Amino acid sequence: STRYLAFLTEAYKPRAYWFVVPENTRRLMLSSALVVFAVEDDDPTPQAISALLLSILGIKVYQYYTPFVNPTDGQFSELTQGVLMAMFLAALMARVQAMDQSDEAQTKISILLIAVVSVSFVVLSAFIVKEFRNELKKDEKVARQSMSLLKATVTGKTTTPTTTTKPPKTEL
Repeated sequence: STRYLAFLTEAYKPRAYWFVVPENTRRLMLSSALVVFAVEDDDPTPQAISALLLSILGIKVYQYYTPFVNPTDGQFSELTQGVLMAMFLAALMARVQAMDQSDEAQTKISILLIAVVSVSFVVLSAFIVKEFRNELKKDEKVARQSMSLLKATVTGKTTTPTTTTKPPKTEL
């Protein structure tokens, strides 16, 4: 009777079926609750620090619970939270840069700001490309097995392709 809600929990291990609640709470905190830290003088520093701390907390929660069935999903989640953390750090650095400083200091901060954001996006992009290639290899293997089964069926041979499968993990 509740199968229509399976999309909420199917990515998580059975022991962490409830993880959708803290995940959505984290998202709401990062998107909406930061308004609480807005101050009268338009200083974004408290918001940037709060967002940075929330990102670090999110990473630690993911590392502690490892809620995803697919380990790649967990790695991707941690990487995206690392990118978020880099963005909030960049916002904090931009605020520091806005203070009256020498041109040399502002140049150094700008270079550091660009490096922090660029490195995090390069790492995330490399991870995405790696996972895409892995999925293509899996699809190619399945296609080859299907073709060999089709050929065997057409020629009248009733052999089945051999596959190596691991028994399913059961973590409770």
